[in-house]
Amino acid sequence: MPVDHEDYLPGEAPAAHKETHQDGGTDEISIADLAGVSTELAAHALQPTVHQDAPTLILTHKGDASAHHAKYTDAEARAAINDIFGADGKADVDIDLDTHTLKGGPVISDGLHCDKVAHTFVDGDTTPSVLSGNVFVTANTAGTTITNFDDGHATQIITILFGDGNTTITRNNAYLAGGVNFVSTIQAVIVLLKIGAFWFEVSRSLNS
Repeated sequence: MPVDHEDYLPGEAPAAHKETHQDGGTDEISIADLAGVSTELAAHALQPTVHQDAPTLILTHKGDASAHHAKYTDAEARAAINDIFGADGKADVDIDLDTHTLKGGPVISDGLHCDKVAHTFVDGDTTPSVLSGNVFVTANTAGTTITNFDDGHATQIITILFGDGNTTITRNNAYLAGGVNFVSTIQAVIVLLKIGAFWFEVSRSLNS
């Protein structure tokens, strides 16, 4: 009579082949050094996006503009960034490429810079920012003492039109005509130039 395998008791059915010989089984079979490939590898090789197809897929993607970005002509690219670069191709401002914000405000060319609009200071701000341009309007509804202008850069010239009679510019960080604080009247204008850490009065006009 045939003798049962020594691993099993007489009359005991042997365990399923796949459970004993598969990965981690008690009789795991190694396919190292065997010819051919396993069923899993053969199936993997037939997948449409695996290694053998990668070079073709990459080249296809490269040629598909919609897969990553639209293609621009030089003229279209210049037009798309017209708000940052002028016709001379030079940046009008420094750009923080990490935060996509402007740094240092507008560059003054020959001491002049023309804004398309006047920017209104925030009501009650005692250190308003001048980053956004160089022509500003005040609209303070209560007494406001300006001690400095935030975000100014070297050689920047700012023109301030006073839309109220509630604003005072102190000499904390400014050299002003007559050595006294500037107290606004409605429609007055003052022009300041930044040199180093200080603002210097260039001119003023009391208008009515």
